[in-house]
This record gives sequence, C-alpha cells and structure tokens, in this order.
Amino acid sequence: MTEDDAIYPNLHDLAASIGKVQIYWSFLETEMRNQLKAVAPSNVVSRGPTMSHWRKALPVLIAKATDDSLSRLLFDIDQAAAKRNILAHGIQSASGDPSQSGGAFVVCAGSDDVRHTLHIADILALVDEIDRIRLQMRRIDFAPSQ
Repeated sequence: MTEDDAIYPNLHDLAASIGKVQIYWSFLETEMRNQLKAVAPSNVVSRGPTMSHWRKALPVLIAKATDDSLSRLLFDIDQAAAKRNILAHGIQSASGDPSQSGGAFVVCAGSDDVRHTLHIADILALVDEIDRIRLQMRRIDFAPSQ
C-alpha cells in the first residue's frame, strides 16, 4: 500500500472517539458518586451535575481520605474536565477526511470563546486520561464514618 492508498480515520471514527469520552466520563462520575456515598451514605446525587456535588463535598472527601491521593488528583481532574467540557459543549465543526493524515478533527469553542482544534488522537488521549483518573479514584480509601 502506498501513501496515496492509505485510509485514515473518518467522521465515523471521530464520532466514535467522542462517544468514548462521554462513556468514560460517565464511568468517572460513577466513581465520584461512590466516593460521596462512602463518606456519607445519605449523599445520593439525585439532581444536578455529579461533578458539582462532588466538588462541594471535596473538603469532607479530602479530610476522610486515608492518604493524599485525592488531593494529588485534583489538578488532573480539572484538566480532564475542561477538555471534556469543551468537547461536550463546544463543537462548532467536524472533519473526517479519510484520504488525509490528521484529517479527523473537531473545532470547538471554549467558554472563553477560544477555538480549540482536537484531533482524533487528542480525543483518544483524553479517553485514556479519564480512565486513568477513574482507576486512581477507585483505589482511594476513606476512613469509616463515625
């Protein structure tokens, strides 16, 4: 196969990678809900964004964590959330030309109206980052409630 015959990711592949971000983010939010229940069984998220409930409970979560692993994850969580939010709420255009290397990407507007181009490799790296954070969150232990 020559370079001219190569087939690169297309719009379908791009859409699948964006869907993966949403699925893995849901898995991360499940871990957040589990943490909320671990520190106070009455902490059931019934309305509103899970992330908001989790952030509001952060002081208690950090205080009850048996080590500083949650504190060390906060920067990573904020970075992943910012990228995920740009992707989830700011897509302005998408391209998926299978005849061009790097041809599968989305252009998004952030909350600051800055345009961000996310290639499929960037999106798949975000999936991996979200999953890494989720797995690290799962390993955090909390002191039992009194």
